[in-house]
Amino acid sequence: MINVLPKASAEENITFALARSEKPLTHYQLWKKHKVAASNKTVLVTLKRLEENKTVKSRQEQKGRKRKFYNLTVFGLIASLTYDRAWQFIDEIAKAQKDMLPKVFGKWAFFKKEHILDEVIERLKSVVWRLWKLSTYYPIIPQTLSVYLEIDRNRAHKKLAFMKTKYEHKVHWLVSDLTKLVFGIDDLPFLPIGDPDTVSQMGREREKELKLKLERQKKLLQILRRDPDLKNYIDKQLQFDKMMLKFKMEKIEAWKKWIQSVESHPKRARAPI
Repeated sequence: MINVLPKASAEENITFALARSEKPLTHYQLWKKHKVAASNKTVLVTLKRLEENKTVKSRQEQKGRKRKFYNLTVFGLIASLTYDRAWQFIDEIAKAQKDMLPKVFGKWAFFKKEHILDEVIERLKSVVWRLWKLSTYYPIIPQTLSVYLEIDRNRAHKKLAFMKTKYEHKVHWLVSDLTKLVFGIDDLPFLPIGDPDTVSQMGREREKELKLKLERQKKLLQILRRDPDLKNYIDKQLQFDKMMLKFKMEKIEAWKKWIQSVESHPKRARAPI
């Protein structure tokens, strides 16, 4: 009998082992070397389940023994970080997964050099659970795909291609969203600090708290922008947010005019697209 890590499921052990590994692992390596479960069968069953819910992905050797190698998806990486023990090995995980989260794990040495690593880790912890909950809405369910295959094989291939593209888009969105949240780009306050209207809306204590948060955020962004790659990323994200805000304001004005036109000429008014 293999000694398995106590009080940890095979699912947790597998995601944890893959998160710490710089290379994909076979089920045999997970069983024998990393001791993720008591039996080889349990490892295989768990890997199948993790692959079905898009926590793990696999590739098979084309030559030789044709072994299957397993690695985490972005969803799987987030899942591994929901376990407390992952944070004891976060340096190791960051090194192993730097290509998956290049703007966060790929900049680990920079964060250490600038003495902001503790803050980055704190921010990363706070968004992991939120994004993990969101990620559960987007797995591709194999049972659904099998139904498409039974109905129409040609149509099924088109549907599979569409779902794959949609899935890859969600992965890209998830990585970007995680990075933006860690850096606080999505959490910049809109209300002007020190304005009388701001004080009346939220109270002086709340405004004081927001001001401290804003100063901390400003300091972090100033430090992050010392890295040319991060500077470019932050500027692009802020420019995109500015563009989206402008678009939203234009839509609001369009709907405002439409509502007014309905009130004046109910039969002639057309709703904005």
